[in-house]
Formats: sequence, C-alpha cells, structure tokens
Amino acid sequence: MNKQEFLNRLEALLQNMPEDERQDILYDYEEHFQNGTASGKNEAEIAASLGSPQTIAKEIMASYQVAQAAKEASPGNILKAVLATVSLGFINLVFVLGPLLAIAGVLFALYSVALALIAAPVVMLADIALPANLSRVLSRIFTSMISLGTGLLLGIGMISATRWIIYVFLKYLRFNIEIIKGE
Repeated sequence: MNKQEFLNRLEALLQNMPEDERQDILYDYEEHFQNGTASGKNEAEIAASLGSPQTIAKEIMASYQVAQAAKEASPGNILKAVLATVSLGFINLVFVLGPLLAIAGVLFALYSVALALIAAPVVMLADIALPANLSRVLSRIFTSMISLGTGLLLGIGMISATRWIIYVFLKYLRFNIEIIKGE
C-alpha cells in the first residue's frame, strides 16, 4: 500500500469525525511518511510499519468518542464511546460491555427504589381517607414522611453517584483504549 492509498483509506474510515480533527490526524500520518522517506524507507514499508488503516481508525474513533462522552456525558455519547471501544476487540465485549451492564443494572435498581419510596406516601395517604383511629392515621402520616424523605435523599444521592460513576467509567474506557494501543 502506498502513501496515497493509506491516507485515502484512513480518511474514508474517519468520516464521522469533524473535518478539522480529521485533517490534523491525516497531516500527522503524512508526516510519518515524509520522515520515513527521508530516512530511506519506501512508502510500502512505512505503511506496513504504521499498521492497518482500519485498526488505526478504530483506535482513533474510540479515543474520539470517549473524549466526546467526557465533554457531554449524555446516554447517546456514552453508548457511542462504549460501542467504539468494544469494536477494538472481542475481549472488550467482556471487559467493557459487562461492567457497563452491571453498573446500569445497579443504577436502575437504586433509582427504582428511590422512585418507589417517593411514590409510596401517595398510597399510604390514600388509606387515611378510610375511617380509622387516630394512632393509625398518625402512623401513616409519619411513615409517609419518612418514606418521602428517604426517597428524596436517595434520589439526590443517586444523581451525584451517577455523575461520579460516569466519570470513573469514562476513565476506565480511556485506560482500556491505552492498553489496546499498547501505551
């Protein structure tokens, strides 16, 4: 593969990146070719030493998607980062997707508990409308207040925990990409 074929293939694989970043990357690889020819290598040797454009593009896209998710931690960006990282190798299916599913399951369960605790007072207070003795009514009111307060505190705590978990998971994705690249 010569320089132009290599660069054209790499550019085609990086089409989902912004133009300025893609051009910077292509310029860096063009410099690799210039430095290699200056030291007496031919274009085919330089291309072989750089590796496959597909592998390079996957690594670059994974790093780019993780950086985008770190800038704006939306579920879509995080999913793109995870999928890009998983595409680097089959082993990442276990080491990236497995932890993500486990973390998502725990977060879903804790958010569900918080919502149930917040919604429970509605059911308990509806029971007060039925004729009952005063101690039963007061018991329901205080239990409702405790449930509501616990649910709100858990919900607020979960929002902070979710932000922290996203931060740590994105660091884990970066670490995983560095291991794959051999850095």
